[in-house]
Amino acid sequence: NITDEDKSWLDLHINASYNKTNLVMTSLVPQNRFDPVTGLPIVLPAGSMSTFDIATSGIDIWNTSRFETTGIAHELTYGGDWVGDDVETGGAAGGASFYTPSGKRNVSGAYIQDKLTWDWLEVIAGLRYDSYKLESDVGEASGDRLSPRITVGVSPFETASLSGLQLYGTYAEGYR
Repeated sequence: NITDEDKSWLDLHINASYNKTNLVMTSLVPQNRFDPVTGLPIVLPAGSMSTFDIATSGIDIWNTSRFETTGIAHELTYGGDWVGDDVETGGAAGGASFYTPSGKRNVSGAYIQDKLTWDWLEVIAGLRYDSYKLESDVGEASGDRLSPRITVGVSPFETASLSGLQLYGTYAEGYR
């Protein structure tokens, strides 16, 4: 995190990750399956192996800028994120990897949100753009969408016992 008390526009956060998983599964008993190509039933013998090698990388970057315009306090947050998976599946007899083909997945997003506070009223408005792409030898899929969000909150109470109580409503859309 990079934060500077003298620069209200700088509250930068960066998170990065990498994970690698190698999984080998051995069936202890025969398993009934359906061939994904023909749809016919098959039996995988005991000892059948399935392998999954999954590498996942990701990054998330955002900043919050704080400022004021004509008596309205703003917390403007903006950023983006990305996650990518690289999956290799296998097995001598298919096994569980039968239904999970090797491939790549990329998911990314960018967003902006402004939290406006004026006296007893708070409004949070934002937009988020999401996209994804899946690729394998079996096929390909992709999509994207812009999702809005708005929250309106009121803090009408000034008595000590009720101060801090906020009533609010939110409308938001998401994309999965």
